[in-house]
Amino acid sequence: MITDKTKEGEVLSDVIRTLKETGDFKLKQISERPPTSFVIEDGKRVMFIVEETKYMPEALSPVSDNPCFVAAIQEYFDLLWSKATEN
Repeated sequence: MITDKTKEGEVLSDVIRTLKETGDFKLKQISERPPTSFVIEDGKRVMFIVEETKYMPEALSPVSDNPCFVAAIQEYFDLLWSKATEN
């Protein structure tokens, strides 16, 4: 998982803390919040988390299983991961 840097005194959620304790979960941080949030499921499907705005009062979670699109998002994630720092 990649997240933006936590603010001074802000603590990680219990869910992330528990996942980190399993040993299989890795968390890195980047200095600024990415322009979008997404989840890549087993390299086969991408779900975007689109936050509410004044023009769109409900949050959306569009999903795609297009292999070319998933590959592009995976490449973007890998780039962010390579530039992120260990927590």
